[in-house]
Amino acid sequence: MKSWGEIALFFARLSRGGKNVKGYGSVNDVLMRCNVAPKLYQMAIPDHGQHRRVRLHAFIALVRMSEDPLLCTPLLMETSVTIGLALDVATNERESDSMRRQALLLLRNVASFPDEKYHPDLNDAGVIDPLQKMGRNFTAEVEERNDGKVVKKVETSAGSANSSVEQMSVPTLGQISRDVLELLGHVMENDETHHKGAH
Repeated sequence: MKSWGEIALFFARLSRGGKNVKGYGSVNDVLMRCNVAPKLYQMAIPDHGQHRRVRLHAFIALVRMSEDPLLCTPLLMETSVTIGLALDVATNERESDSMRRQALLLLRNVASFPDEKYHPDLNDAGVIDPLQKMGRNFTAEVEERNDGKVVKKVETSAGSANSSVEQMSVPTLGQISRDVLELLGHVMENDETHHKGAH
């Protein structure tokens, strides 16, 4: 399983490159045709006893693949596992922040699919309430200066955040949660309430 974890990270790096292989198609096309996704899901499930590093690498690979939405996201969504697994991990406070961040990025990629195709699936899965709770948690986003003033140390939106290993310390869980809510039409306001946005 540890070897699979390293292979998953290798798949993630290949997927991010967006290269085409003559006679085979894009890297993601090859990965999807070879049914890599089901194995990644199996590796990412918490109750199978895998090492956390293995699970994290599997999530990183799934997020990278979902960053190719027109090819990969529909195939990932066909499994009916994507949203439930990502939501379970994202909202589980016993998981590491790195793992939860990847799960939230996966939800964000699904929410950003063109024409809001998967918004009903996300709503039916009950993502709004737990993400609102996470979006209101600004603990990791503010710091107290020497003069006692509390200031934000990160941007409100996760913006161009991605699944790269180099960026796993940012953005915060609250940032990505708010991004998902905004994509779904729920906007967090300054007083930490929310309202349903107009599409």
